[in-house]
Amino acid sequence: MNSSFLLYLIPLTLGLCSCSSHLLPSDLAYASAREAGSSPSSKSNPSSRRVLLKSGSMSLEVEDVAAGTRQVTNLVKQGRGQVLTMDSDKNDRGATHLELTIPSDQLEKTMDQIGKLGKITSRRVHTRDVTDQWIDLQAKINNTRALRNRLRELLQASTSVEDTLKVERELARVQAELDTLEGTIKAITNHKAYSKLSVSITKKSIPGPVGFAVKGTWWGVKKLFVIQ
Repeated sequence: MNSSFLLYLIPLTLGLCSCSSHLLPSDLAYASAREAGSSPSSKSNPSSRRVLLKSGSMSLEVEDVAAGTRQVTNLVKQGRGQVLTMDSDKNDRGATHLELTIPSDQLEKTMDQIGKLGKITSRRVHTRDVTDQWIDLQAKINNTRALRNRLRELLQASTSVEDTLKVERELARVQAELDTLEGTIKAITNHKAYSKLSVSITKKSIPGPVGFAVKGTWWGVKKLFVIQ
């Protein structure tokens, strides 16, 4: 194989593959529908095609931190979740911090169940839309995979050591890029299926005699201004 021809062909292949990454999401949806043997329906719900990543966090006050922690872990396991980390503070209140992973469709239900174990002091659910990133990654993976396959063909057709080494170097670079892209989309897929939930459990504070006195005084002061 002529070396100058090889050096011309590789940039040309790169250019051809990169141009399709500028396809609009609607073009990609139409192409996917054609491959599946159907056309996109204008009546379909757009939200069903969104790629959403959910996560949550909450803080809870309970009478017994150890018992509350056991109840939370049991609820998580019953909901097909897992405990990733568990850290306990060595102080009088003995707070426990849990990092959990929950099936995304069970996240808010699990948070509701955990909330019944004590007093909720904070609760937050965060949803991140990564649809555009997902579409871009899919296009890049398809393009990079096509380029890798083309380079494999060039490698088989090469007739000189110099050409073989050049194609092998380019093939190794493209394969590494493809592995990174596929790893990223795999991570998004896993996150889409399972949500992370952070739970902090602390012991409910019980005021002493002075605390009760102050609380009673404050209640009386409020009633001077507001009856109900």
